[in-house]
Amino acid sequence: MWEIPMAAIMDSDLPTAIAHAMDVQLDASAEVVATWLRKNFDRHYNGNRSPFGIYLHPVHVGNATQLYNEFFAYARTFPDVWFVTNQQLLQWMQNPVPSSQLADQPYMKCSVPAVSKEICNGLDDAKLGSVDKGVIETCNFVAGPWSTCYGCPGEMPTPANPVPTRAIAPGQPGYRTPVPATCAMEWWDPINAQCLCTSSNCTFTDTAVPITKTGGNENTGTTTPHRSGAAGHIGSAAWAGFGLVAALAAGVAQLL
Repeated sequence: MWEIPMAAIMDSDLPTAIAHAMDVQLDASAEVVATWLRKNFDRHYNGNRSPFGIYLHPVHVGNATQLYNEFFAYARTFPDVWFVTNQQLLQWMQNPVPSSQLADQPYMKCSVPAVSKEICNGLDDAKLGSVDKGVIETCNFVAGPWSTCYGCPGEMPTPANPVPTRAIAPGQPGYRTPVPATCAMEWWDPINAQCLCTSSNCTFTDTAVPITKTGGNENTGTTTPHRSGAAGHIGSAAWAGFGLVAALAAGVAQLL
């Protein structure tokens, strides 16, 4: 099992510094948070270059879009800075390559499945401007509503019963079928119990965004379909040799 530590954003260099883990934009003014981000990034970049994570909840981004865009612009001015998801980071850790070869790796193509209809898979398949529009299910409980692609439980999950029986049993109308071992989540339609990828050459569309700064994300962002690309451990000192510095939580680019 691979794990990525969530390095906290420290608000000063003093022994009394307070650590901020997620949604740091909620903890101070935009000007103050911008200073925190730059100083913490500089410490990672000028130190052992361990991944610098930005972790956000979409609902809390609010008016902080400009704050993060300005920080991303600042980070891009440094050589060998790559903006990647945690999953991309893990794939690089399992098979590290020099930064000069990183843009050519299949996992850096930001590929999404070429699905012709909207299915409940966490993606905007039909390009309607909303993820899983019309196919996601809302579960209403006293503690608050939440959404799922795979059917609401019959009762609120608790530590004693974390996976309650589904409200709709298999075989009944409205049952949503879990992802089988023979299909990837992005291709699975839980409502119709159908895998939309039935061969080894299922196509993807590359949505990578090109950044022309030297040493940055210089993948081309083409829409050429390609095949889906399907360990070890790297010490902290090894990060500097490959130039992989910034690791962003999945979905941040879509938010901004």
